[in-house]
Amino acid sequence: MLSLQTVRSRTFLLRGRLDCSSPGLDWELALFSEGLVDKTWNREKQEDGSFSINSEKSIILFWDKGAGGMIVEKCDTNDRFFIAMNPRTEENLMQFAGEVYSHNISPVKAAYSNPAYLENFNKPMTEYGPYGILRNRNYALMANGITYQTFIYSGSDLI
Repeated sequence: MLSLQTVRSRTFLLRGRLDCSSPGLDWELALFSEGLVDKTWNREKQEDGSFSINSEKSIILFWDKGAGGMIVEKCDTNDRFFIAMNPRTEENLMQFAGEVYSHNISPVKAAYSNPAYLENFNKPMTEYGPYGILRNRNYALMANGITYQTFIYSGSDLI
């Protein structure tokens, strides 16, 4: 068997769409994330003496580095944003961190008693913090992974 592998780093574009009840308010989303493309080719000799080539491709996204993106509405870009995956230390979100992370007990209680469910329910969720400018106004969204609460700010006001 002969193998060849290539690994390349690149920026990936992930597209999405947010459909609203009014088509004029629909958003197109473009999200950019760093990552790797890993391609492997294997050449194997078959029983009849011929060769076959198999290939495998993997894409690994580095979400822990964060991501950036934009929102397009009616062919106009009305938002550019960044997603911080460590919002507690992100410079652009520090002004909100004291309020968001001062709570350390979850107000959410589980009524379901399945042990597997409770095990996952009690794990902290991933903390993240998208922030940017939407329609010429700064905004931030911060998720507290311990309390399962999300805080949304417009300018410096909690909404």
